[in-house]
This record gives sequence, structure tokens and C-alpha cells, in this order.
Amino acid sequence: YWEIYNAYEAALSFYREGREKLMNIYEREAPAPEEIGAVALGRPYCVLQNTMNKGIVDLLESLSIKVFYQDMLPLHKENFDEIDPLLKRIHWNYAAKILKAALFAARTPNLYPVLITSFKCSPDSFTIEYFKRIMEQYGKPYLILELDEHDSNVGYETRIEAAVRSF
Repeated sequence: YWEIYNAYEAALSFYREGREKLMNIYEREAPAPEEIGAVALGRPYCVLQNTMNKGIVDLLESLSIKVFYQDMLPLHKENFDEIDPLLKRIHWNYAAKILKAALFAARTPNLYPVLITSFKCSPDSFTIEYFKRIMEQYGKPYLILELDEHDSNVGYETRIEAAVRSF
């Protein structure tokens, strides 16, 4: 029992330290007033793996955009009262994380959300709708990229360049 308990505690400590380091990166590298930053929103295996994300994060960085992942944002410091009723009804962990990060980005000058999804019929389908509503309420430009294994990177590149001009 104690070996399992200690292993669990060590894993939790490792996880917390890693999360803290991620948030320190955002706080250290947050876009200056003259810079544009993007926050990649979505499920980690979709956003963080180049085989899944078709190099979207790299494309943004090649345009001199600082890119952050939703786990890097200091969401623990935010007040989410305005979307709290929605968060209470959402039973999906990543949907709630995406919407919290979207609200953070909507409120943050020079930080623009890029929602990366590969799901057309799942919790992501309605998450997209709420995501759009949050962005529209704040008048904030955004980009939604629904990945398809048959799409080429050129199509994404064109959409990203257009979004960056909008940002």
C-alpha cells in the first residue's frame, strides 16, 4: 500500500512541478504590447503532436508568432464567473479547459486563440460553438482549424497567414 501511495504522491509532485514550469514560460514570454501571440487550444494529442497537428504550431512560429499551449496559461488566477453556468454543465475535461483558455485569450490583449480539432461529432462540435460565442462577445479574432488526414499543409498555411493578418 505505501509503495503505491508514495509512487502516486511522487507522480503528483512531478505533474505539479511540470505545470508550474509551463506557466512560468507563459508569464516570462507573454507577448509584449507590440507583439502578437497565439494560444493553441485543443486536446493535447491533437495540438502537441506534429503528426496530428500537421505542423500548425511550426507554421505560426515561422511567422514570428509566439505560440503557447492552453496548459501554459495562468488560469488559476482568473475569474470564470461569466461562463461558470456553462462549465457546470460540461462534463468533459478538455472542453472545459478549452473554454477557460478561450476566455483568458479573449480578455488578454495581443493573445489570439487557435482552436485545433479533428473531431466533427463529439464534445468538440459544441465546444466550437461556445468558443465562437466567447470570442464574438469580446470582438476578438480567432482561428478554428478542423484537421483532416486528407488535407494538405498548404491549405492550413493559407488560413494561418490570413488569421495572422487579422490578429
